[in-house]
Amino acid sequence: MATIGVLLGRKADEYMGKSAEALGRVALIVIDVSMLHQHIWA
Repeated sequence: MATIGVLLGRKADEYMGKSAEALGRVALIVIDVSMLHQHIWA
């Protein structure tokens, strides 16, 4: 049971790392867009 948990943990870490990277990029884009909106509507 412990070994399955370790394997799943590693897979989850890999997946989380990749999705965290993607989310980071998306967040930056969203922040850029919202900043532009604030400038336009200010």
